[in-house]
Amino acid sequence: MILPFSFMKSIAQSYAISSIPYNPQPFVGISVLGTFIGSPAEDGVTGALPIGFDFCFYGNTYNQFYISANGWITFTQTSVQNFTSVAIPNPGGNVPRNCIMAPWQDWEPGVGGNVMYQTAGTAPFRRLVVSYLNVPMYGCNQNLGTFQIVLYECSNLIEVFILSKPPCSFVGGNAVLGVHNATGTVATTVAGRNSTNWVVLPATPEGWEFIPDGSCAGSAFNGFASIDTTSFWPVVAANCYTTTIGLKVGEGELVCSTIDPNGSEIRLYTPQGTLLQTRTVAASCVNGRTDSLTIELADQFLFNGDHYLVVRNGIDGDGLMGECGTGAFAFDTVIVRLGDCYTYDTQVNMLNVSVNRDNESSTLTWNKPPNFDPNFFDGYKVFVKDSVTSLRWREFVYIPMIDDTTLITSEARPISETKDFRAVLRLKFYGDLRSNGDSINNIWLRALGDQLDNGLRGMASVQWSPYKGWTPATYEVYVAAWSDTSLGTLLGSTTDTFYSFEKPIEIGKYRVQVLTKHPVEPRIALSNFVPFEMILREITVPNVITPNGDGANDYLWIEGIEFFPVNTVELYNRWGQRVFSAQNYANQFSPTNLEAGTYIYKIIIPERDLVQGPIKIIK
Repeated sequence: MILPFSFMKSIAQSYAISSIPYNPQPFVGISVLGTFIGSPAEDGVTGALPIGFDFCFYGNTYNQFYISANGWITFTQTSVQNFTSVAIPNPGGNVPRNCIMAPWQDWEPGVGGNVMYQTAGTAPFRRLVVSYLNVPMYGCNQNLGTFQIVLYECSNLIEVFILSKPPCSFVGGNAVLGVHNATGTVATTVAGRNSTNWVVLPATPEGWEFIPDGSCAGSAFNGFASIDTTSFWPVVAANCYTTTIGLKVGEGELVCSTIDPNGSEIRLYTPQGTLLQTRTVAASCVNGRTDSLTIELADQFLFNGDHYLVVRNGIDGDGLMGECGTGAFAFDTVIVRLGDCYTYDTQVNMLNVSVNRDNESSTLTWNKPPNFDPNFFDGYKVFVKDSVTSLRWREFVYIPMIDDTTLITSEARPISETKDFRAVLRLKFYGDLRSNGDSINNIWLRALGDQLDNGLRGMASVQWSPYKGWTPATYEVYVAAWSDTSLGTLLGSTTDTFYSFEKPIEIGKYRVQVLTKHPVEPRIALSNFVPFEMILREITVPNVITPNGDGANDYLWIEGIEFFPVNTVELYNRWGQRVFSAQNYANQFSPTNLEAGTYIYKIIIPERDLVQGPIKIIK
């Protein structure tokens, strides 16, 4: 089973850190929108204060917070008075926890400066901004710090912007820049800034982003009747041969207008990791909210096992399975489980094996399995053991016709050692090509052979997986220079999934791509692109040819000419008369009919300058 790990989440939230440009929210003063919290008592904490929206931090959801005089905010009330930073994580009773430190050190806002907060923006894109503006450092009151913490609704991102954190000799100037969980057991800090001495000056301000990985408690799937209570993801059952899935959605969690009926939010992967294309998504709506979803696929379910229904962002930018801002944190995966299909490579018992009398071959005959569905399989793979004691089965033939259950083979001549055979049904795949393009329902494009990227001029072929989002599908094939931001030049169109074309002659890097358009609506699906390069190759012409039939240097052998299959090669005598000419020359000329002497060669290749020079024929 191939599990798409890239779509997995853990309920235990953690954070990654990324450096970002310094681009703070406005440091809003008392007279504008910001709420001035006054001067917190020395080493004091002010709150509770409203965030203005639900915010997820280390797996829990909060709607209020507290501001410390010493450069951190927390989501739980605390009486911590410690002003001296220590390295985190740290479960000590005097260490701030469940907090964002930006940075934690001994500040003294009671002496000067402003501390303020505001909730800005409109749902579901609101943000809480907490600003420390020109706050003195304790023990270095002349040195002022300015920094900001920003919390984002829905994404739960945390940003920290630091304009100034000047040096100070008090307790070594140590400070912490990071986040700390509620138990003091998990923390994420910026490298080199975990209770160490560091400085930020206005000439080089900084921005940092703390990116959550995981979700808060709660799920938009509370309407599911899961068939597996041990799974983190919701599990629903489906039937073989069906093309639809019905999903019950938690009451009121999904706004109908967020659903793209063309299925752009949905990816459904088989247990083998291939893609099942989505055709449509329909919602049952009551008062603008969704009660259930019906997902129609372009192919039938065929495989036993767990399929992974992956939810992407909806057409409004929100997750399909939860409206941002409602407090419903969406899973990104639903397991669709099938157990009543054929098992892939189902073994078929072979019956009535007979042997011909001519000592040259054997006839193998087997039966179809009971309740056989001819639409399900596309042929038989026949295996043999080279001896009855062997443990290794070797496939030696594939029979692409379901009704052909007889094989005449020399693998089991009567005079040879007794061998074991078996026939295995080959299941119809949803497509032999792995679908990993970047379109609504994915077209996967590949080059056939090495003709595309061998650097040579001439023909090349590409093939792609069939598109089933609409039928019939007509495909357009485009080629573009690597630096071109458009689709490029239309090479042609086809209803097949195979296309051959003449490559460009100009030296450079290119890409080829396939597009299909909806026959009526203004919708398209685009494949991945396949890169290729036209390379400038060197060619070398010999100085001397000795066409005496000894097998050495008998031919006009131009090294590298094979890289330029479109060419013209000419020879001229000393009077300027052309004595030989060939197009698409391939080192096949031996000048046995020419007199000894000096000649001039000319090699004409469309994508490079004329190559010419003297060559001597010696006899």
